[in-house]
Amino acid sequence: MRKPNPARPLSDDELARIDALLEAIDPDAAMVLEELDGFLTALACSPRPLPDDVALALACGAEADDVADGGAPRSPTGPEAEELAALLRRHRLSITAALHAGEGLEPVMERDEDGESSGNLWAIGFLRGVDAQPEAWSGLDDDPDLEAWLEPFERLAQERDLARDEVVAPIEGDRQAVVEDMIDSAFAFYHHYEPARSRASAPATIRRAAPAPGRNAPCPCGSGRKYKRCCGANDKQKETR
Repeated sequence: MRKPNPARPLSDDELARIDALLEAIDPDAAMVLEELDGFLTALACSPRPLPDDVALALACGAEADDVADGGAPRSPTGPEAEELAALLRRHRLSITAALHAGEGLEPVMERDEDGESSGNLWAIGFLRGVDAQPEAWSGLDDDPDLEAWLEPFERLAQERDLARDEVVAPIEGDRQAVVEDMIDSAFAFYHHYEPARSRASAPATIRRAAPAPGRNAPCPCGSGRKYKRCCGANDKQKETR
């Protein structure tokens, strides 16, 4: 029997379930679905993996400063939180799979009657993912390529004041082109940081102590005497105690 694919994309019903669970956990502070999708995309691109429990806590309204200071925000508990965690994990894996393939990423964005997306919340979510690991993403302002990739996210995130529902920094030109640039930048970030993620995920190297030399071999301390007559004499004394 074929095992289910852990990275299979979520259905519309499952995405709606995520939205409902987040609202039930904290209707004021939890992320909305589009913001969450951008947030999880940033985590997939990050140079260093963010633990699932921390991602869950941030999605449910924890502050990024808690993570940046080395803290571990407490994740919500209970059956609904477990269901949400499983859905987030699978959605994150499906985003990662699409980024790795270089195609197939379908950002979850609200669309108007013409089928166009503003992309504001997705950009905000992505930047929240960056802010969750500021040290991992350091150097964005020092590399011209990274700075250029980040620009469409910043333009869309700063366009609207969501609290007042007002446009404060209108996008000049073709705003859909900016949205498309933002999605292209997500792919660019993912592949740029792929070597860093591989290093961060690699198991630690186990260093084994060098074997002791033979008793008649030259002592490794450089004295010129045989090991048994030099440093090895201490081993003999330990054995006879």
